[in-house]
Amino acid sequence: MNQRNFKVAFSLMLPVLLNCSANTNLLQKISSHEFALGTVLINTKNRSVTIPAEFNMREGLVEYLLVHETGKVHESLLKTAASPLQIHLAILMLTGGATNLLNSNILSSVLIQATNDVAISATSLIKDRRKEISMQTNSFHYRGSRSVNGTFLAERDGSIIAVIGDPDALMDNRFSSPQDDENWSIQTNAPTIGTKAMVVLNFASPEL
Repeated sequence: MNQRNFKVAFSLMLPVLLNCSANTNLLQKISSHEFALGTVLINTKNRSVTIPAEFNMREGLVEYLLVHETGKVHESLLKTAASPLQIHLAILMLTGGATNLLNSNILSSVLIQATNDVAISATSLIKDRRKEISMQTNSFHYRGSRSVNGTFLAERDGSIIAVIGDPDALMDNRFSSPQDDENWSIQTNAPTIGTKAMVVLNFASPEL
């Protein structure tokens, strides 16, 4: 998305932003192609959204890759202080709106970069116990959660990226279901609890 189109997308989302809670900051420009929405970073050149996070678990069963720090942290590999609403708005602005997100392949990859490490595929940290291999690389897709009676469910529950099927999360596993909650565990290469990390969401062009 070029800068002009990005500004158009931002202007369309502005009424939503202004109605958000005080901790959802308005967009700040960092450079010609980098913007910040609170702690969430948007790169229009790389078509990426980056979320600061922290490793929350190192072993055991998981249902989520990333949740808000007030969400289901007992079931998640990572946690973040960034709100699901901030993340959702950042992605809507980057991709040009909900219509483009209906393309199930627009989320091209989810990467994790721990402190001083190279970025790796998030799926390499999750084990498919049934198959005894890492989670399939193209498992995550953008769902966008749901709103019920004016409540955005991802914001209410803190569910950002699920490794199971979860219609209320922003992103979930296209090959799984909510009942598949005992099939996923943390691989042994996960960093220690408390390790800072960046979760990088890369998006394909909406034309693809």
